[in-house]
Amino acid sequence: MKSFSLSWGIINLFLLLSTFSCEYESEDNQPPFDIAFKLLNGDGIPSSTFYGEEVIIFSLIIINTSKDDIILSRNGIEKDNIFRVYGTVKDVSGNSIVKDFGKPYGVLFCNKSLGAVLPANDTLKLEIPWSPTLSSDWGINFPFYNLHFCDVNDKEPLKKGKYWSSFTSSFEYYLLGTNHVTNTMDFKVDFEIFP
Repeated sequence: MKSFSLSWGIINLFLLLSTFSCEYESEDNQPPFDIAFKLLNGDGIPSSTFYGEEVIIFSLIIINTSKDDIILSRNGIEKDNIFRVYGTVKDVSGNSIVKDFGKPYGVLFCNKSLGAVLPANDTLKLEIPWSPTLSSDWGINFPFYNLHFCDVNDKEPLKKGKYWSSFTSSFEYYLLGTNHVTNTMDFKVDFEIFP
């Protein structure tokens, strides 16, 4: 009888510890910020359809949902493929292939040694037009060129067709002096350009 009680007690203790362990992991895997990846038109309105040489603005918004400041590390975020554009084109044989059209910037967070500070309950906007020179009238509304992006690429307007921008990233951040890394997240926006 003692053997059965002891075994049952050990099983209960194991289950209790497992429950607390799982709860801790799930809380730790939830970052204290929300992320939205979308495209905006020249009026700053979310859109997936654009006409002619209409301004296309790539927007990654990170909202700090905590009561503490966060430092987003420049090492943890995918810096090379955010806002990279892909499309399907025909090769010389008439076969459909995926083409990489590049991205509208050279370097992200280049002027920040650690990354970007995101104050408590505040928003960080990483936004840049596809063709910065075509949207020079947006200069007053886009002061972030100098804040987050270096080596802005002067991209040719995209032609009529269907495109997408996608990237996969984890986000490394510091909260209350402790380093954290999110799970890997996938982001994708599809869009179409009409003549």
